Amino acid sequence: MALWYVDPLTFDSTSEANLSGTYQDIYIKPVGDAGTYGSAYLDKSNFKIGGATETDGSGVATAGTNIWEGGNVDIGITKVEFSNTLEGDPENHVKVRVTFGTVAPAADATFYIDIDEKTDNPVATVTAKNVCFFMEVPYDTQYIHEFYTPASSETAGWTVQSSFGGGNITKTLVNNSTFATDGYYRYKFSGSVQDYDPDALYNITQVLIRRANDGVAIDPLPGAGAPVFTTYDWFFMEALTQFNANNSSSNNIDLDIQSNATFYNNNTGTSQNFAVGYDVSIDPGDELIISYYQTLNGICSLGNTMTLVVKHFDPPSNPSDPQDDFPDIKSVNASSDIGSYAGYEDIIVRGSQGARYILHFYETTSLTSSSVKASGTPYYSFVGQGGFVADRSTKVHTIGSSKKNTHRVKVPKQSTDKRYELFVEPVSNTITKANVPTKAGDKRSVVPAIKKITMQAAVETANNWDITGSTFSFGRKSTVTNYKHASTTAEASATISSKTRLVIKERNNDIKVGMYVIAPFTGGSSAGIPHKTTVKSIKGDVITLSAASSIAADTILRFESQSSRIIPYSITILAGTGSDSDYQDMAINGTYRPEEIIAGLTERLQCTLSSQTSNANTIVCNNAASLVGQIQVGMLVESSAMTTTSGNSTVKVTAVTPSTKTITVDENVSIANSSVITVRKDTSLATPVTTRGINNIHTQADMARDGVAAHGGTASGNQESATISGYLEVENNISNSATLTVRVDNALTSTETATP
Repeated sequence: MALWYVDPLTFDSTSEANLSGTYQDIYIKPVGDAGTYGSAYLDKSNFKIGGATETDGSGVATAGTNIWEGGNVDIGITKVEFSNTLEGDPENHVKVRVTFGTVAPAADATFYIDIDEKTDNPVATVTAKNVCFFMEVPYDTQYIHEFYTPASSETAGWTVQSSFGGGNITKTLVNNSTFATDGYYRYKFSGSVQDYDPDALYNITQVLIRRANDGVAIDPLPGAGAPVFTTYDWFFMEALTQFNANNSSSNNIDLDIQSNATFYNNNTGTSQNFAVGYDVSIDPGDELIISYYQTLNGICSLGNTMTLVVKHFDPPSNPSDPQDDFPDIKSVNASSDIGSYAGYEDIIVRGSQGARYILHFYETTSLTSSSVKASGTPYYSFVGQGGFVADRSTKVHTIGSSKKNTHRVKVPKQSTDKRYELFVEPVSNTITKANVPTKAGDKRSVVPAIKKITMQAAVETANNWDITGSTFSFGRKSTVTNYKHASTTAEASATISSKTRLVIKERNNDIKVGMYVIAPFTGGSSAGIPHKTTVKSIKGDVITLSAASSIAADTILRFESQSSRIIPYSITILAGTGSDSDYQDMAINGTYRPEEIIAGLTERLQCTLSSQTSNANTIVCNNAASLVGQIQVGMLVESSAMTTTSGNSTVKVTAVTPSTKTITVDENVSIANSSVITVRKDTSLATPVTTRGINNIHTQADMARDGVAAHGGTASGNQESATISGYLEVENNISNSATLTVRVDNALTSTETATP
């Protein structure tokens, strides 16, 4: 018995109406779906059209698109596309869009399509559920923590956990270079739970925080022996968990994360707790109905965070201890990326009055070495205005009654990443706490270089365009932290045309005045949202936009705060003269794929050959032209099916022609038809041609200035222009400076016009 059925089976149309180019949507639903849901979990990838070919929608065979052409369908149907209504959700329905060719029925007509369930990917009766959350574990030199497999006994079975969620969830330390200055370790748990049951609670991990000295545990694991409080007498006294959602301090959605804290002590009836354990579990839940938030990236973007909080009590020192009479340095605090921003930054040394020390700050030989740079002026002098000098500092500083000293340091902007070391040298009878850096290697600061990203327009036929000055650039340090950014989505309730008043389907308190308003990868000269449109005002579910916009009903809109994470870009393209002296007629390419206009953001991709390459330097791919356009000059081509003239395993890309899906390489190669080649970045390049850490979240093309009646103009008269604009999302890391290619021919057309 099939686990699904199709609905509806009929639709109404006017007699003899021309259905050419129109479509009809039907839906595949699980059996038993009558207000409740059946036991089947449907996905678009479960279905195909019998005897059909999976294509890119234009007849080119392409796997993974869920678009099928030909096969067992009646004449008059050109293609059938399967898509999900609730991506990744157990309540998903599969939408089947049936597109008609030249058809004009004069009476009732029946069109048959053969929907088959794939034998190699059948409908499942169980499903996985995507999960993603963050965990913050406190950083303290007196703490050490580890992750263990949840055990039935709280005092036994401490097995270090190597996989999470049955191997389907990964744990990543996302602030591995800044946890000391952040004051916490921030872990990301992402993946899926298998055989998802909405009523089940899934154990993720068990976190144990223990007493430590210089990163070494003081006590045995709970159940493995008794702790000793004679040498180290401090103990844990409080433990709790804070839950935050939506990248903010508000807990306005159910995180479905649970944590229970357990203290471990000496079993003496006292409160001398030497360890704290947190049992972490999750119920993924179904409350997020927007399909984007059913995807792994969508859930991760919420930033759902659980913060483990633990406090300890350090009893008063023994008055008879002679060390208690010595002045001490308790801490040295400084940013882990001193010099990343313009201006001075502070190094704060705290301690008791009378503590004396020499402060050392110097440039190292490399990012992996703590040794001082051998030449130049590597040492920083804290005398007067300060600055880098050739000799090691001998200046002795003394802590006064404020119990802290503030030292100012300024590091110039760098063209390459550099490492600096910071530590204090105690003088006389001054002592230091265990967490104070007293030698090279104890505390380092890596200053990231400023990375410059340039977007450069590129065209296939030079004379058709004037791209002089068609560039956009911005600079960013390679690591960006501590920016405040908010992102959310909303769905348009009704269509608006050249209006500023937008009604959304559900009030969203996360939308704020000043946010950018984006309809990802839609728009153009006749419809869409003008570039840099923002939220002007909010009243309930009514949003006033800063510019008149055209938005279709049900459009999922993206709202992004104006922070360093979002980079708006715009490039102006002018008409060229073509083959004569008058200007070309420019227009928006009606079939352009805006998400694939910018090349250089992908460091690795594959294409399949459409024909054999025999001892030639050109390779023709069978993929979409817009995908080929993602390849950058300077990337490398490799394939196990490729032989080269030189015998090298790779060849270098020297030219890319997206319209013909052609890649030109630097030597002749031979590759069989239908072979798969890999195009990847060249790691040996001093100036990389690709970069990671940047996502293109929207691109649109708009005519900025149209010409005369003939849409062009004389060389001395009207010259049309257009803009290619959008938004880049810059992540925490940019790997390197690079020049990104903007494929003008993907977005615009250029047509020869007769001289007026």
